[in-house]
Amino acid sequence: MALQIALTSDVSKTGVSASAAYAKIEVFRSWAGDTFVLVNFFESEAARRADKSPIHWEEFKAPTEELEGKFYPTVYAFLKTLPEFAGAIDV
Repeated sequence: MALQIALTSDVSKTGVSASAAYAKIEVFRSWAGDTFVLVNFFESEAARRADKSPIHWEEFKAPTEELEGKFYPTVYAFLKTLPEFAGAIDV
């Protein structure tokens, strides 16, 4: 599971843009009632499958109590509520 999203060069830490970036949760950890989620953005799903380096990465914080149920689907659903993921689709 992952998200597909348009990533613009003004957002990307590397200055690279991608119209169909592949956003995948790489690491998550809980600390003091919050969950921190590291998301790597790849140029495309094909780039991720080919083990290419991410073109952007970002960490997001979510209240742990909101992440009940199946963890990955719930976190991806949470990410889609953030402005950074406006228009993201499940892939």
